[in-house]
Amino acid sequence: MIRENDRPAPAEVRPVGPGETGIRSRIQEFDVGFGGSVPVMRAGERGRDWTFLTNHAHVLLCLAADQDVLLRSVTQQVGITERAVQLIVADLSEAGYITRVRVGRRNHYVIEPRGKLRHPLESHRTVELLLQIVATPTPAPVPETGAELSSSDARHTGAVSAEG
Repeated sequence: MIRENDRPAPAEVRPVGPGETGIRSRIQEFDVGFGGSVPVMRAGERGRDWTFLTNHAHVLLCLAADQDVLLRSVTQQVGITERAVQLIVADLSEAGYITRVRVGRRNHYVIEPRGKLRHPLESHRTVELLLQIVATPTPAPVPETGAELSSSDARHTGAVSAEG
């Protein structure tokens, strides 16, 4: 069994920011050597950096947002190693949630939106619904200055028209 003190020190570890409090003060960035960094918890500081979605969901969201994304980019977005991303992509592919299509030297990922979520509590829902709820929407174009909003635009932006 490897103990914390037996592990080799990373090449470069630096605090995230001076004077930060809370969870951000306990996280360090590890320079991964390709223009990005991965947040790493300091020794003895575990349990407070959880999220509602798993790494599998995070990887799926990244692939849905950019189906031609490099896995190296996914590592930066999710904050896990490239090998972990590769294993998750293999899991998602084997389970039928994604299909990898080779395009030249790159992969293109096709999401299967009808795939059912795996846990019994959410198995009545689909990947499509998860993506609709969680995926970052493309922002709507902002009307030019002086342009009038249509009534439907006004409803969605919260603008109040002079008519009512």
